[in-house]
Amino acid sequence: MSNSLSHSGKHSIIILAFASLVMFLSLAADAQESYHLVYALNEVGTDRNITNVTLKINEKNILTGKELSITEYLNTNMASIYLNSGEYELVFIADEAQTEGKDYYAFEKFTVSESNKEIIYLFPIASIRGTVVDKLDNLLEGAEIKLNCDKDFMPIEQIKTDKFGAFTIQAVPTGNCIITASYKDSFEQQHLAFNRGDFEAIRLKLEDETTSSSLDSSFTLFAMIILLAIFAAGLAYWFFVRHESAFQVKEPAALEKIEPQQRNNNRLSRRIAKKPKESSLPQRVKHILPTLNNRERLVVQFLLDNNGISTQGKIRHGTQIPKTSLIRILDSLRSRKIVSIDVTDVSKSIKLSSWFMQK
Repeated sequence: MSNSLSHSGKHSIIILAFASLVMFLSLAADAQESYHLVYALNEVGTDRNITNVTLKINEKNILTGKELSITEYLNTNMASIYLNSGEYELVFIADEAQTEGKDYYAFEKFTVSESNKEIIYLFPIASIRGTVVDKLDNLLEGAEIKLNCDKDFMPIEQIKTDKFGAFTIQAVPTGNCIITASYKDSFEQQHLAFNRGDFEAIRLKLEDETTSSSLDSSFTLFAMIILLAIFAAGLAYWFFVRHESAFQVKEPAALEKIEPQQRNNNRLSRRIAKKPKESSLPQRVKHILPTLNNRERLVVQFLLDNNGISTQGKIRHGTQIPKTSLIRILDSLRSRKIVSIDVTDVSKSIKLSSWFMQK
């Protein structure tokens, strides 16, 4: 009897030891080395340190799909997190207390295999909160929201209204945007403009698409009639000029025909410039160009086409931007260290900055 109990006790100890070993090996397999990542937060275009903000970091492990959110207040522009090895998507959203909306945004993908320190460039943003109603002012759940902006630097997510017909977009690019709401056969659009830290509350009232389509069709028909009238007038003028030239001496007529053509060729040759290959541009230029609005990008492209330097008069002539608007654009580019301006007694020399063109 005692031998039987002794044998049973030994058997239990062996089972317990084996279970402990399996648990230990399982925990060891799950354990991964954690790495310390330090990020310096700077503003795109100005390189300004982003300080005194509430920073939210959303991290997603691409392999496992696990997501985690971290929020902290930063007095300096330095942030740090600990991550296990793997591939991650990180979203940074920074919020200054004195503005109504969110202020800065960045989206990065990282492969973590060691502790590291990197600079993260954040884009200025604004925020939107809105509601969607039908033509009878009923709140609409499940209406689809789309955002189309001049500056596009973030992944496009599908947004739909909740059961109260509401939606929120925390990170909206600054500048001009078109927001569209659609639900079944109805839709509505609004044109909006944002500065950093703005918070816009909007209301989108949907109209039937058939009504809008009929209006679009009417406008298209009207535009076609106008174009046909212009074409007919041009054809009549050409016919009149051709017949009138029959009563003139041929040699002067030939000269008059050649001179305008020569002037057009000269004007065309001045306006056509070789666009630099994308691969030849410095990394900072390729990084900042998409953040500029259309006119700012036109000015920078003109300077790139002219070896990085030109005068204000030549830029105005080459881009066809009015003088007062061009002055504001150049001041804005200078404040972001993209160009430098040298004023002489004769003209203003505009040059792409060495910081902007740095390889």
